[in-house]
Amino acid sequence: MKSSEKSFWEASLELHQTGKPFIVVTIVGIRGHASQEMGCKMLINEEGTYWGTIGGGKIEAKTLEQAATIFKKLPELTPPALFTWDLQRDLGMTCGGEASLLFETHQRADGWNIVVFGAGHVGQALVRVLNTLDCNIACVDFRQEWVDKLPNSPKIKKVCIPDMKAYLDEVDENSYFVTMTRGHVTDLEMLEAIFRKFPNARYIGSLGSDVKAIKLRSDLKEKGISPALLEKLHCPIGLEIGKNDPAEIAISVSAELLQERDRKSDQI
Repeated sequence: MKSSEKSFWEASLELHQTGKPFIVVTIVGIRGHASQEMGCKMLINEEGTYWGTIGGGKIEAKTLEQAATIFKKLPELTPPALFTWDLQRDLGMTCGGEASLLFETHQRADGWNIVVFGAGHVGQALVRVLNTLDCNIACVDFRQEWVDKLPNSPKIKKVCIPDMKAYLDEVDENSYFVTMTRGHVTDLEMLEAIFRKFPNARYIGSLGSDVKAIKLRSDLKEKGISPALLEKLHCPIGLEIGKNDPAEIAISVSAELLQERDRKSDQI
């Protein structure tokens, strides 16, 4: 449970940025001797109470039980639901009266997931720009010292593993893949693995010059990646704007990712 020193809106934004579902519960009606206050709110995620309280005790326990039932039905569309409980009959409380609670479920219909392989200078800059957008980011590297430099954010997943290819088991073809590792060899290994596992990935791009792009395509072709798939490779990655500076490259790459996201959305 997070600290209630944060405002309701700050805590709601935190939950929204995780990309995971959550429920807002509000007391909207009180009758009789109910001790709860009208308008009290609490935020619940799949782990339990995240923020706030509606009075504690039996009414809060019943609320968490009802929320757990709602989470089991997701990702089914869940409209707002109003529950009115008799405090004696339904909750076994000594005080008489009723309390009406509104349950509002929040979930993203389709998250925008971006996987960045490489936490070097450009990777660091790219992750920071992407963190300002409505997306989920995983940044993967085998160098702990670089992973540790990534910013802390509920939208950023920091992954340090010896074999970066293993992380492909944690994602799906709806992800946007970016390789900007420490060199040609590791970019080549990652691209080959991505093309083999997710030939229909939403986006595959790699950082590099025109010369590196020619070499990558040639090497991938030698490894058996078809020319049709190689046509999908974005390399050099990014729009043709800015200079050869990590921050400007990051803006260029982010712009291209946005462009591809919106273009593919129009085609659905």
